[in-house]
Parts: sequence; C-alpha cells; structure tokens
Amino acid sequence: MHRTSSALRIVHLFFIIPSPSCQADKNHPLCYAAFYHTNHLPYQIPDKIYQAGDFVPVGNNYFISPDENPDGYSVQVNDAKLLTYQQLFEQYNLDYHEYSRLDEYGNVESNYVYDIELNISNTDNTTGYIFFGRYLLVDKSLTLFYNSTIQALVYPELADVGSLKLKPGANKTLHFFFTPSTGAVQKRVRKVEKMLTEDVFSLCVSEFPARLLIKIK
Repeated sequence: MHRTSSALRIVHLFFIIPSPSCQADKNHPLCYAAFYHTNHLPYQIPDKIYQAGDFVPVGNNYFISPDENPDGYSVQVNDAKLLTYQQLFEQYNLDYHEYSRLDEYGNVESNYVYDIELNISNTDNTTGYIFFGRYLLVDKSLTLFYNSTIQALVYPELADVGSLKLKPGANKTLHFFFTPSTGAVQKRVRKVEKMLTEDVFSLCVSEFPARLLIKIK
C-alpha cells in the first residue's frame, strides 16, 4: 500500500546555437529559441501496517522534519474507544459546561470522540521527541484530527503542547483524542457518524519517509 507524494521533476533543456543570421539581426527568432521537456516521477510513500497491541518502533520516521529525531521511541496502542461527548465527560469527570462543541465559525462538531490509549517508551534517545500533535486517525475516506482542546481538559499539563520528550529508559501511558473536522460533519452528518461507528481506523504516527499505521480495531 503506497501513497503518492510530491513529484520529482526532471527537466531536459535544449538550446539552439545562434545561426550566422543572428549576427546580422539580433531579433531573429533563432537568437532566443529554446525548448524544454519535463517528466514528473511520483515519489511513493510506503505504508507500514501494524495492529493494536504491537510494539511499534518509530525509528527515523517523522512528520515535519528529521529534526524530530524519534529514533529510540516506540508506541503501542493499548485500547481504543468511540465515545459520545456525554460518555467522555462522565469517564473523565469533566464539567460538560467547560467545553463547547461549536468551532470558531459556529459549526457543530460530531457527537463522537475517539479515545486512544497509547503507551510511549524511549530506550536511549537523549535529544528527540514524539510529535503527537500531528497524529491522525485515518480510514479510506475519513480523517480524524488530534483534538487539542479535549486533550487539555483531560491533561491540563498538555495545554498548548504537541510533543512529548521522555528520558532514556522511561515510558508513559496517555490517552489521545480525535474528532473529524467540523467541515466534514456539516456536509454529511449521517454518513460521517456511520463511518465512525462502522469503519476500521488506523492511527498514523509518522508521515515520512514511511507512514506508520496502527489499526485500532
């Protein structure tokens, strides 16, 4: 299974050597003629598929930049639950009035939240980190995004934080929360909620040079 990324462009340039007529007339077309040809070679990003419960080494894979340097970190999906907002707030003993399901444009979010329990460990990395703020839940036609607002309600210490750095030899278990975009919900409410309850989603924990996907059910 592969995904096509930015194309690699090869450009062939062909120049015409000016003819003697160019010496006499600088406006002669042969003075400036040139041709070029381009080829687009798609770069295929491979998908590496794992199952919930698998111990998944992130290795040299990353989201934005190799500077993330997550080599030595591993992740493991312990559990995944699809919750309504009522169930979510009851489970974590939160005040329902602290959270609005309206986005900045007044659109209503989906009634469902995916709650992923993830164990993160670091064997020997002293400089890198896990960029969990870029994590996604994906299936064939729907993407769920990391919800930093819910994350901050459950873990106030993670408010405005999108990455995690652990000491070598340490591990940490956290819950991460994912919701579809309000735009997708507004356009097809019933279809989105049907997909949420029936489709098989995968947690994406890196984008390049390989996309690491962990099936959650």
